[in-house]
Amino acid sequence: MAGTSSIASHSSDIYGASCMASQLYKSRLIVAEGIINELTGQWRVMIDITSLSLRQSRVLKVPSQECETKEEAETFGIESAQNWIDQER
Repeated sequence: MAGTSSIASHSSDIYGASCMASQLYKSRLIVAEGIINELTGQWRVMIDITSLSLRQSRVLKVPSQECETKEEAETFGIESAQNWIDQER
C-alpha cells in the first residue's frame, strides 16, 4: 500500500538509549514515546500524530496499558495510532 510503512524507527540519544519511536503512515507522522512509571517499573506510552498535509497535530489517548519495556510500549503506541488512522473518517 502506498504511503505506508510497517517498521517503526527508534531514535537514540548520545548514550545509545532509545528516546522515542516514529513512523510515517498514510501521510501522517506518528511519534510514540515510552514513559516509565517509577513506582511499578512498567512503561506507558504517549502518542502524537501529525498530519503532513494539514499540518495539524493531535495527542492520541489510548486505554491504559503498562508494558515491560520501553520498546514494547512504543510499539503498542505505533500500532494504536495506525488503528486510529485506519478508522478515521
